[in-house]
Amino acid sequence: MPDRICRTGPAGRLAAAIAGESWPTPVILRAARLVVTLLFGLAGVLAVLETAQRAADIDDIATRVEPLSADTVTIYRALADADAAMINGFAGSVDDPAALRERVDDDLVVATDGLMRAAERAQDRPSADEIARLGRRLPAYAGLVELARASRGDPAAEETALRRASGLMQTELLPVAESLLQRQAQLAAAHRGTTTFPVALLVVVLVLSAALLALQVWLAHRFRRGLNLGMVIATGALVLGVLWWSVTTIVSGNHIAVAQDHGRMVRDGLVPAGIAALQARTAEGLDLMTPDGGRHEHEFDERMRRLGPDGTSGALGTAARLAGDPGARARVQAAITAAADYGAAHMGQRQAAQADAFARLDASLAIAVDAERAAFAEQTARAKAWSHGGRPVVLTLALLGIAAAAAGLTARLREYP
Repeated sequence: MPDRICRTGPAGRLAAAIAGESWPTPVILRAARLVVTLLFGLAGVLAVLETAQRAADIDDIATRVEPLSADTVTIYRALADADAAMINGFAGSVDDPAALRERVDDDLVVATDGLMRAAERAQDRPSADEIARLGRRLPAYAGLVELARASRGDPAAEETALRRASGLMQTELLPVAESLLQRQAQLAAAHRGTTTFPVALLVVVLVLSAALLALQVWLAHRFRRGLNLGMVIATGALVLGVLWWSVTTIVSGNHIAVAQDHGRMVRDGLVPAGIAALQARTAEGLDLMTPDGGRHEHEFDERMRRLGPDGTSGALGTAARLAGDPGARARVQAAITAAADYGAAHMGQRQAAQADAFARLDASLAIAVDAERAAFAEQTARAKAWSHGGRPVVLTLALLGIAAAAAGLTARLREYP
C-alpha cells in the first residue's frame, strides 16, 4: 500500500484534503467509523422524534382539540335549542307540552354533559373561565324553567318565569357559549395549521450524505479498489430511509389536509348555519309571543340571510363551496332545500308547518355535521397510522446503515496489523 494518498486528479485532491497527509490511515478509519455511526444514530433519532411529534400532534387534534371544538358546538346548540323550544312552546307553536318538556330536559342534560367534557379538555384560561361561568349560570336557567312549569295555570306567573329564563339565556348564557365556540374554532384552526420544517434532521442527513460520499471517494483512492460494499449498503440504507420518511410524512400530511377540509366545512359552514337557524327560530317564537312592530321579524330575516337558504350565500353557501365529495354535496343540498322550505313556511305564517320545516332543517344540518366529523376522524386516524408506520422502518434502516458502514470500514482496518 502507498504510504501517501494519491493526489492525481480532482478525486485524489479531494481525498487528500479530507484525510490530511500526516494522519495515519487506521486513525482516519476509526474516526470515520465513529463519525458515521454518530451521524446515522443522530439521523435515526431525529427522524423518530420528528414522526413521534407529528403523531402526537395528530393525536392531540383527534382526541382533544377537535372534540373540544365539537363540545362547544354541542353546548351552544343545546342551549339555543332549549331556549327556542321554550319560547315557541309558550307562543303556542308546539302542540305537545310533554314532548316540549322532554326536549328541553334533554337539551339541558346535553349541555351539562358537554360542559363537563369541555372542562376536562380546555387548556387555555379564557376558555376554562367561560366554561366555569356557564356551569354556574346553567342551574339558574334550569330553575327558571322549572318555575315556569310549576306556574302552569297562572299565565302571568308562567310568562314572567319564561321571560326571565329567556332573558338569562339571551343576555348571559348564549353570548358566553358563542364566544367559547368561536375561540375554540380559532384555536382548532390554528393548531391544525401549525407545521414545523425538520431543519435539524435535514442538516444531519445532508452532512451524513456528504460524509458517506467523501469516505467512498477516499477509500477508492486510498486503497485503489472499487466500491466498498459496506459503504454502498450504508448509503442505500440512508437513501431508503429518507425516501420512506418522506413518503410517510407526505401521505400523513395529505390525510391531515383532507381532514382539515372536513373540519373547515363544519367550522365555517355547517356550524354557523346551525346557529343562524336556531337564532331564526328563536326570533320567530319571540315575534309570536311578543309582537313588537316587526323588530323580531327583522331579526328573523337577518338570521335567514346568514343561513343562506338560496345555497349561494350565507353559511350554507360556504358549506356548498367547501363540500369536497358527492355525499357531502348531497347533504348540504338537503339542508339548503330544508332551509328554503322553512323560509316558505314562515312566510305562510303556519305555525305547525314552521315547526316541521325547522325540525327537518335542524335534522339535515345535524346529519351533515356528524358525517363531516366522522370523515375527519377517519382521515386523522389514517394520518396517525402512516406517521406511526414510518418510525420502525426508519429506525431499522438507521441501524442497518450503522452496521454496514462499520463493517465496511472495519474490513479496511483489518488490513493493518
